[in-house]
Amino acid sequence: MSHAAFVHTQNPSGSFDSICTECFVTVATRPTEAQLPRAESKHECKGFDLGRMHWTEHEQPNRERPGSQPDPQEA
Repeated sequence: MSHAAFVHTQNPSGSFDSICTECFVTVATRPTEAQLPRAESKHECKGFDLGRMHWTEHEQPNRERPGSQPDPQEA
C-alpha cells in the first residue's frame, strides 16, 4: 500500500487523473473522481528520480495544450 499523497485533476474530456506527489507519475485516469482511490491504493511509489526524466521527441509536453501557460523565457 502507498503512503504517497495524490492530486486529482480534471481533464478537458471530463475524466480525472490521479498524480502521485512523490514521484509525479499519473497513477490513473478514470471517468469519475470516485474511481481513483482504488488505483491509488495499488500504486507502489519509488519516489522521484531525476535520472528517469528523459523526453524523446514524441514525448515532449504539448505547450499548445489548452490551459497551459506559456514559458516566459521563450517570449
